[in-house]
Amino acid sequence: MSGISVPLTASTRSNLLSLKQTSSLLQQTQLRLATGKKVNSAIDNATAFFASNGFLQRATDFSRVKDSLGTAIQTLQSASNAIDAITKVVNQAQGLAIAAQQSTDNTVRTSLATQFNGLLTQINNIVADATFNGTNLLTGTGNLVVNFNESAAIELTIASANTTASA
Repeated sequence: MSGISVPLTASTRSNLLSLKQTSSLLQQTQLRLATGKKVNSAIDNATAFFASNGFLQRATDFSRVKDSLGTAIQTLQSASNAIDAITKVVNQAQGLAIAAQQSTDNTVRTSLATQFNGLLTQINNIVADATFNGTNLLTGTGNLVVNFNESAAIELTIASANTTASA
């Protein structure tokens, strides 16, 4: 059966070749739609393909820098929120200290001292809770390094400070 040949007219042969070419173009268009890329391989257009790969790599690098900056911003916001909370607690402690200075009754002063010590514990708890992504800028134990470009050539180091009640 493999030896049977079917004679084709010139117009039929031309139509089959056009259909094959249309099918090939359809596959290429579907691939472009599926990937979003005009050039999917070096065979399509080598110059554009390698330039595209370079741009995609650069975009990935910028995405990493953006993520790093976002993490740094969140870490700083965490520290800033904790500092605001500590400021409020310090204002309360200051009021207790003023009240203790104005009082001559030892019972009142003892009660105010207990409240004051409770506020110091609260400050330490706020400092301990000011951690974001493993970094706490209020304990004085680590620094935050922020990179501003993909090669890490431009960076900013934010030093942590000890803001516990004992400090």
